[in-house]
Amino acid sequence: DFSGWLKGYGQTIVINHGSRFFTVSAYLSERFSEEGDAVEKGTVIGLLGHTGPFEKPRLYFEIRRAGTPLDPLKWVKVN
Repeated sequence: DFSGWLKGYGQTIVINHGSRFFTVSAYLSERFSEEGDAVEKGTVIGLLGHTGPFEKPRLYFEIRRAGTPLDPLKWVKVN
């Protein structure tokens, strides 16, 4: 749904997963996906960088359903 620069988030990609689910990935140094691109499981959408307010590269990741933030640890597989 969105690929670009957002104040406070830097380079950001917002993916619409359908059923009112969205993910937000921010503080990217490079974006490989643009608005309108189809993104499949396993697709690299960008690279981490020093674009956020932190000393080391970090990823800001958020999951929302109908505008309500959800706990991402309940949705992603962590090794």
